[in-house]
Amino acid sequence: MPEMIEPPDARPQAGFNATMRHFWDQSRGSLSLRMIYVFLGFFLFLWLLDLFGIANRDSSCILLGLSYKGIFHYGRLHQFLTAPLVHAGIAHLLFNMLALWVIGPLIERSLGRKRYIVLLLLSTACSTLGPLLLDWGRGTTIMGCSGVTSGLFMGLLFYYPDHQIYFWFVVRMKVKYAVWIFLAMQLYILMSPEAPAAHSAPLFGAAAALAYLFRGRWLPKLTREIRGLAERWRRYRRAQARERSTPRQP
Repeated sequence: MPEMIEPPDARPQAGFNATMRHFWDQSRGSLSLRMIYVFLGFFLFLWLLDLFGIANRDSSCILLGLSYKGIFHYGRLHQFLTAPLVHAGIAHLLFNMLALWVIGPLIERSLGRKRYIVLLLLSTACSTLGPLLLDWGRGTTIMGCSGVTSGLFMGLLFYYPDHQIYFWFVVRMKVKYAVWIFLAMQLYILMSPEAPAAHSAPLFGAAAALAYLFRGRWLPKLTREIRGLAERWRRYRRAQARERSTPRQP
């Protein structure tokens, strides 16, 4: 997965500290950084509940994560809001937070705050609802903000396809190659018979983000097609009406 994006103005000899300082400076005052605080605070809150024996972490994940049983058997509608905040473990959390910290401010500036919020909401909603539909009637718990991460990667693909990133911190390649490799890996994992439906979350989030970002290309064409079909339907109905109103010759 694209883990580290090189700052546009960073020199190779600048070093790791300069790169981290660049990411910190670009994230100051951003919505992305505020979101990171929320995710980290929620994770710490659940960890403290488990540490002091107030609520077991596994039970908290079942209560707050999204599942078919939780929604349709117990009516826990709050799970639609809390599922993206819950993470399975520290590695899961840090992976998503790193993407949000490194890539989020860059996409936020490119899109503008309002459109950035729409992008994240769409990708998050689809990354939770999609696996829920695939897991219909089963007991898988869906959690985490993989949809946010996927939306950010699609933003990179849309705005910076030729930018250099470090794939898994090791291989340096262009965004357009790294993102498609990431999606291919997710699809391969999902095709495994033992893979839970929750593993489809990144793919649903990516599809929603791509549809939103490329809407300027496909939406006008779709609108024209719909208008064309509606116009042909109206012509057909008028022709049928004229045919019924015309008296037939004996």
